Amino acid sequence: MSSIKIIALIIVVVILHIAVYWSYLKTKRHSRAVKIAPAPYQEIAPAAAIQMMSRLKKFILLDVRTAQEFASGHLKGAVLIPYDELPSRASRELLDKTTPVFIYCHAGVRSRHAAQTLEGLEYAAVYDTGAMFNWPPDLFTDEMKN
Repeated sequence: MSSIKIIALIIVVVILHIAVYWSYLKTKRHSRAVKIAPAPYQEIAPAAAIQMMSRLKKFILLDVRTAQEFASGHLKGAVLIPYDELPSRASRELLDKTTPVFIYCHAGVRSRHAAQTLEGLEYAAVYDTGAMFNWPPDLFTDEMKN
């Protein structure tokens, strides 16, 4: 074989290797989806939550107390998902993980745990407002005012 044919063959092999490697890199780069972690939940005062909710078009006010506690009165517009049912019900009832969720309970313990649970389930905007009695009384249902 002449030296020109050998050089041409080497060039073809090198070009093929470069093409295959380039294709591999391209595929690898696109198959590695960048996963953005949701922001950690925030503890905020009810006054700050009220201010934020007044500016939002969509949000969820989540009561994580028991059904019996909820029936005895709750914040107007609140959705009930008891804390112990949250892991199984969140994916069915809190469908949009980007909708801000403001959580409260009786004393603040369950709301903190619920916020941690939703954070672990990758909800993006979770706010723990703590104890319900820190909220203004006029925001409660009539059962609570009696």
